[in-house]
Amino acid sequence: GDAPGFPVQTSAGQSYVLTSSLAVPDANTTAIQLGDNSALDLGGFRIEGVTSCSASPTLCTNTGTGIGVAASSGSVRNGRIRQMGSHGIRGSGLVVENVIVDGNGGDGISGAGGAVGWMVRGCRIQLNGGDGIDLNGGGGSDGALVERNVIRRNGATDVIGVELLIRDNAIVGNDSYGIGSNAGGGTVAAYGGNYLTDNFGANLEVSGGVQLGIGFVGVALAF
Repeated sequence: GDAPGFPVQTSAGQSYVLTSSLAVPDANTTAIQLGDNSALDLGGFRIEGVTSCSASPTLCTNTGTGIGVAASSGSVRNGRIRQMGSHGIRGSGLVVENVIVDGNGGDGISGAGGAVGWMVRGCRIQLNGGDGIDLNGGGGSDGALVERNVIRRNGATDVIGVELLIRDNAIVGNDSYGIGSNAGGGTVAAYGGNYLTDNFGANLEVSGGVQLGIGFVGVALAF
C-alpha cells in the first residue's frame, strides 16, 4: 500500500524481503522507513546512496540527512547498506545481523532516543564518517549486546554507549577510541574477548567501561 518513491514505508508488525537492490538519488533521501516491530531481510541485496568516504583519517563527502533503514524496533538482516548521506541504520531497539554497513556519512549504526535492547551480531561496519556503532543516543542505552563484528576505519569511536556488553569483536583502526563508555549515572559498558588495535592512532584503545575476561590490545598495524 505504499506510494511509489522514497522512502519505502512499511506497515507495523510485518515481515519484508528485499527482491532487488535500492539506489537513492541523493544524500538527503532515506531509503526505507520500517514499521514498528517489523522484520526486514535484505536478501543479499544492497541499499546504496551517493556519499563517498575514504580512510586515514576517515572523511566523507556529499553527506546529508538520508538514512539507509530508519526504524524504532524490529530487525534488519542479510545484506549491505552503503554510501548513505547520514546513518546506515538508525533506530531505538533493533536486531541487526549479517549486514555490511560501510561508507555512510554519519554513524554506521545509530541508536536514536536511547538504545533499548539492541543486538548487533556478525556485521562488518567500516569506513563510516561517524561512530561505527553509537548506542549512546538520547542519554544512554538500556541493555544491548554487540558481538562477533568487524568494526574498522570509522571516523569516530568504534562502539560507544553504556549498559552494553561488547564481546568477541575485531575493532581496528578507528579515528577515536575503540570502545567508549560515557558513564553517566554510574552506568558503564562491559567488554571482553575483543581484539583492539590501532585505534585513536594507537594511543588509546578503550575509554571507560569494565573489562570482563581476557581481550587483546595489539600494536599499530598498517593497512
